Amino acid sequence: MISKLIEAKPEDLRNFIEEAAGISKYKERRRETENRIRRTHENLARLTDLREELERQLERLHRQAQAAEKYQEYKAEERQLKAQLSALRWQALNEQVGQRESVIGSQEVSFEALVAEQRNADAAIERFRHGHHELSERFNLVQGRFYSVGGDIARVEQSIQHGQQRLRQLQDDLKEAERARLETESHLGHDRTLLATLGKSWRCSSPSRKSPPLRPKKPPRPWRKLKPPCTAGRSSGTHST
Repeated sequence: MISKLIEAKPEDLRNFIEEAAGISKYKERRRETENRIRRTHENLARLTDLREELERQLERLHRQAQAAEKYQEYKAEERQLKAQLSALRWQALNEQVGQRESVIGSQEVSFEALVAEQRNADAAIERFRHGHHELSERFNLVQGRFYSVGGDIARVEQSIQHGQQRLRQLQDDLKEAERARLETESHLGHDRTLLATLGKSWRCSSPSRKSPPLRPKKPPRPWRKLKPPCTAGRSSGTHST
């Protein structure tokens, strides 16, 4: 024991002394009392906080209760409004159903009319196809005839062109023959005048001598060498008269 006191630290030595004097027990009780007081203050503080928290919760619950009452009122009003809305929707849907049924009925009538028109159109298309086939055949025939007639027209035009050339040639020949005829008639008139003059002179020189009168020799008629066609001859005769 003495060795412990000698070897003890100052703090431990003080504790030993206080314990020996009874002071340590007093300090221990005081410390415990202070701890209890501190815990009591802490508990009071916690109780105050808890009370305040409970008051806040009560206030919140009160507000929630009021909100719940309002909520119930709102829910009741909502149910009533939903019922009214459902009734209005049902009425509107009934009206829409009636209108749509009417529209569907009219559309069915229109559809039937369109089906009838389509059938008529199909029949018309079939008739058109048949007519188109016939027209195609007729067109092919007419086209063949057109090409054939075109060839005939080309040949006729060529013949007409040759005929026109021949006509111009005959007209030129006719003009040449008319010129030769006029020239011959001029020579013939001159020869007849000369012959009449010679006859008078001959009768005056030998009145007692009778001899047949001289017949003038016919001059050559060069236009007789031409052989125009009948049409050319008729046209020239008409022109000369």
